Amino acid sequence: MAKHEGSEFAWFLAGIALGLAGALLTAPQTGEETRRRLGEQAERGRERLREARQNASGRGRELLDDAAESGRKVFERGRELYKSGRNLAEETAADLAEAPTPEPLADPGDTAPGA
Repeated sequence: MAKHEGSEFAWFLAGIALGLAGALLTAPQTGEETRRRLGEQAERGRERLREARQNASGRGRELLDDAAESGRKVFERGRELYKSGRNLAEETAADLAEAPTPEPLADPGDTAPGA
């Protein structure tokens, strides 16, 4: 599949090259004028590419900062839950240690007095 897609892209590039060549050969202006216009268009294209790269870079930094902040919040929440759970376990252990010891259950083989 990838080989087929690469072939289509190569034909696409070839079509662009043929279209440019045809436009240059049939252009009503001089070669110097054509080169100047092509240079201007190339410069505009470079500027757009530079702006797009800066925008993408800025957006990437924003996403990274947002992800880092979310990670910090999740970590802090996990720490709070751990402390709460630990406190609850310690309180429960203390309550159990203070509770009176229940009487052992009667052995089923014992006979009840008066029976």
